[in-house]
Amino acid sequence: MTDIQRMFLHDWDEFAGWEREAGCPQQDKYGFACRQGSIADDPQYTPPQASVGTAKTRPVLSDPRSQKTPLGYLSYLNLTRTAQKSIYIANSYFVPPRRLRKHLKAAVARGVKVVVVTNSLGSTDAWWMYYASLNYYKELLGAGIEVYQYRGTETLHSKTMLIDGKLAVVGSYNLDPRSAASNSEAIVTIENGAAVGELAQDFQAMLSYSDRVTGEISAADWIKAKAFKITEPLL
Repeated sequence: MTDIQRMFLHDWDEFAGWEREAGCPQQDKYGFACRQGSIADDPQYTPPQASVGTAKTRPVLSDPRSQKTPLGYLSYLNLTRTAQKSIYIANSYFVPPRRLRKHLKAAVARGVKVVVVTNSLGSTDAWWMYYASLNYYKELLGAGIEVYQYRGTETLHSKTMLIDGKLAVVGSYNLDPRSAASNSEAIVTIENGAAVGELAQDFQAMLSYSDRVTGEISAADWIKAKAFKITEPLL
């Protein structure tokens, strides 16, 4: 928890710095705080935390503004490369960058089962991301990756990955261009804990509420998909 708190304080200090440089307009308009100086090293914001459970956890801050290659993206790439049996991904906005697609296809080629659950057009709260995702369905399905779309009208907001049923990733990281190149995100890897088993059960429950993608895309949807591929970096 202390490491996660430090991630929050890191972002707080960064955005607070921008606010001060702008002359504290939000303080004048809304009465928000505009603290001078950093709070990241203030001990009152990082009190000692007792250890809970036996799982091995590792928080990771992914910040494209300060990291040449964001650590969240590197984590997904490295974990995908290490998988030996299975990779189960649940992600709200599945628009995987080129290197991640390459690693997922390579995993299937070496015998790893890769299953992805993402939103359908009916469930997503960002329809333009749905059409951006369509651009990669034929490529991924052709490589042997199973893709499922969440059924219904409630948006799937999970951002998880399970590797070999032993290691889990949870956090705010979307597998899309913005998280890879623009957004500050946080993830936590969990190994050998009860949470890994619980997430595996949750993934199976999501599958039961999802429909497998066949690769059949209408001409109208294909035109929309190509249109959003052009604007993909802005999504």
